Amino acid sequence: KNVFQELRMCELARQLGENMLVELDDALVEQEFAKANAVRHCLRQIYLQILRTLDKITVEHLQYNDMFFDSSEVYRWSPPEVCEDGAPTERQVQLMDLKFGLWSSHKTPEKRGQYGNLKMGAIGIHLDPIEGSTRMPRSLMGKANAALRCVQLKYDPFSIFCDPKIGHKYYALNCILMVEPLSGSGDPQTREYRIREDKPDAHMIRLAEGAEKVEGLLEEDIRVTFRVPEQVVLRHPGDPLIGLWNADRQIWQPLGESEVRCSIRSGSASFKTHYLSKMAIIQEKAFDIPYASWHLFPVADDQALFVIEGRDDRGERQMDREIRILVREHECRLFATDRPELAFLRDTWVSPATLLRRLAKAGYNFLLSNNDAEVANKDINYVPGEDGYDDSDTIKPKSSELELRAYSDMATFCAAYAFSSSNHNSKIQIVRENESLALFRISRSRREEGGSSLECDLDKDNQWNGVRYERDRCVLGSFADSDQEPDLSAMPGKLTHLNLLMLLRAETENTQLVEGIAEYSSHLLQNAVFQLLALTRPLSWG
Repeated sequence: KNVFQELRMCELARQLGENMLVELDDALVEQEFAKANAVRHCLRQIYLQILRTLDKITVEHLQYNDMFFDSSEVYRWSPPEVCEDGAPTERQVQLMDLKFGLWSSHKTPEKRGQYGNLKMGAIGIHLDPIEGSTRMPRSLMGKANAALRCVQLKYDPFSIFCDPKIGHKYYALNCILMVEPLSGSGDPQTREYRIREDKPDAHMIRLAEGAEKVEGLLEEDIRVTFRVPEQVVLRHPGDPLIGLWNADRQIWQPLGESEVRCSIRSGSASFKTHYLSKMAIIQEKAFDIPYASWHLFPVADDQALFVIEGRDDRGERQMDREIRILVREHECRLFATDRPELAFLRDTWVSPATLLRRLAKAGYNFLLSNNDAEVANKDINYVPGEDGYDDSDTIKPKSSELELRAYSDMATFCAAYAFSSSNHNSKIQIVRENESLALFRISRSRREEGGSSLECDLDKDNQWNGVRYERDRCVLGSFADSDQEPDLSAMPGKLTHLNLLMLLRAETENTQLVEGIAEYSSHLLQNAVFQLLALTRPLSWG
């Protein structure tokens, strides 16, 4: 009963943490950095307390394992499923976002080391010897006072400790796995609680000897199998990355040659490792960069549809790398996706920042900083055997002044005009390398107030005008998306203008109509669309 109360408190703390993450999203969007730092501090304390509570439960069970594991009282734990006769007892429990399992041995020495595998069926975590072996490594389960803790979380309590000011190549999805070998100070010799509590190390978690080392923890590999949470998308299921939490550097790093296997049908994954610690399914932050395409369509007076398609050379189908976001006034939600893992994002209207954060943790990351891009460039573009880097596919961000002006202009007219990516924005070297120049397209037709949604064919050049947008001016360009060698000069007879408002006024006979769109369109919608564009940065990453 007490165990469930403690774990239930972890669940409540997790819910509090999610509310604080929403506050952090809002603070970062509003650039309230002092508030963001304060929220980060609170989040770190919340997640530390969750981890400490799990340690407390573990310590109490190990300290009194002869009483907990031999007691006739069940505490609602699932029955053990260790395969070998005479195997030690274990306890398992599963809640909404947390799975907890503890294996412990206090058998006599001659009984140890005879375990073929460890199956915690109630929480879906299995540990097995590698192919060709019939026994688990003696260094893991054959020692005196051996213990093994398995915890799976559907949230990430570690990444909040990452330094937001530096770039990161990898990030963790909402699938954290803690498999940690532990050791006790000795077999319990008495049932006197006071004697045990008075030990100096009574409330300490002790990792097994060598657990801090990447090499030499186990004399041979074992295979760890677990269930992938239903709200996580494995973007490359043939070779997903398993990562380790580096507490010293406070980053996620790949496990290495871990021989990962996944079964989408059963929802399980397994990997081979000799290092047991805090792990997660990780993914490159720049996995979807550069975007294959993006477009923004007006749907109603207070609604717009933003579509973004991730990098197209990963072997995924278009429908699997395309995300559609419906914006309504100041909120948005996922729209028309066939991914069952993302169903939880279709039913709730949230702020753009919160939706993008949850998408990232599910496997679709469109939140990339300049520092993240710099780290990705160093690793992706290095040419082995040569001095230097290959700059042909370098991710180069646009200046913040250009981006903010352009996104503000697009958001101003998002209820009337459609906007789309231009292939030449990332493929033409002179555009890619100029941080003060960007290309995109604007629809020639316009949605009328109170009318139906505007539909434009992305493949028909005659429905679009190219826009050459610079930091302090913009003009309709002579290029079309189908051009092999685009002409970046101004369209004949067209002049440069300060912003899109003045450009559209010059292109429209009824200038009052254009001014009315800018002034009287839904400001809540404009603000939400601006946040969505400013966070995903399609002119830099598209």
